[in-house]
Amino acid sequence: METFSAGRSTATRHDCAVVGGYTGASAHRAARLYWRGKAWRARDTPPPATAPEESAIDIIQAVFAPLYGKPCWQVQQGYSSFLTFEFGEPHLKINDPRPNPRAKTAARRRRAARRSVWVRGDWHLWLYMCDWTLYQGDRLGATTYSPNRRIGNALLDLDGQMLTGVSVSGDLRRSTFIFDLGGRIETVADDEPGKPAEQWMLFEPSGYVLTVRSDGCYHHDRGNTAPDSLVWRRYTAEAGG
Repeated sequence: METFSAGRSTATRHDCAVVGGYTGASAHRAARLYWRGKAWRARDTPPPATAPEESAIDIIQAVFAPLYGKPCWQVQQGYSSFLTFEFGEPHLKINDPRPNPRAKTAARRRRAARRSVWVRGDWHLWLYMCDWTLYQGDRLGATTYSPNRRIGNALLDLDGQMLTGVSVSGDLRRSTFIFDLGGRIETVADDEPGKPAEQWMLFEPSGYVLTVRSDGCYHHDRGNTAPDSLVWRRYTAEAGG
């Protein structure tokens, strides 16, 4: 498989040990399928047709270049096996209360009445619908389906390491994120036939988001772009030249 490289040298954690009666790896899988189902049920129309092919690696190089040499921080396991990373200067994000007396449950009404405050970096990397394996040097740290405690310990080793390189396979289904103290994360697409899934997303200070999908497509648009207005572009090794 052809691989392209870029780089110098080469949310609150949720305990998901039990999900819907499943445990361990089965719980992670069940949670991922649950959220994927929600995303697809929310679509009013199928994913838009892709635009003409162009070079994804040039865009990936350009988007990630400002991150090289910056330490990742607040590296966390989110829902199920989702991972998030912050880069750059910290900023407070504040969502003011939005009371909703018509909410069906008291719990939802209480959540709507709260003010949410959290810290985000200039860049926010989210490993979403993909399987991942985390290494520290030659040692296996954790995988998508590891127990939460093992994942947490592996993320502690990674937290604070500087990103030095990113590589993607020719079909965009595999990615590798390389860090300066021996940390390395390898991802592979996790999807269902006919239902391409967003593998990972990088949120930029400009408001743009780079998203790589499991079917070899990507988009680089403003984060507030309506889903039916996104232009998914297909990348192949031939297109990348």
